[in-house]
Amino acid sequence: MDFSGGEVHEFYILSGARAVFSGGRIDKIRSTQYVEDIPIGDPPVWIPDPHIEIVCHDDYYWNQATNILTGRWFDDSAFSIQLVNVAGYDPVIENIFFTPEPASLLLISIGGLFLRRGRGRHHL
Repeated sequence: MDFSGGEVHEFYILSGARAVFSGGRIDKIRSTQYVEDIPIGDPPVWIPDPHIEIVCHDDYYWNQATNILTGRWFDDSAFSIQLVNVAGYDPVIENIFFTPEPASLLLISIGGLFLRRGRGRHHL
């Protein structure tokens, strides 16, 4: 599910569902999921596979005492989301991964290619 605008009181994410949040007002996120490790590479390296993606600026903050996640979407509007843990499941914060805006990531990648290409011209 992709959510990029509007207002929702609470998202309840069940079982194997995946969600991408990139804007709007979200009061609460509740998750009844486990974050399982998946193998990457050979030999395998086991890494967590969270189900919730939040696309935002990298100045987000999670307050462990209140379980509130704050930050800014890429339209510079602020968000403040109450993470509601459910007994018997992994904490919601462990089920979230943060990514930069896709356009910013693309620009960073293109810049890296130009830097790499520029360095190659100086070598004999």
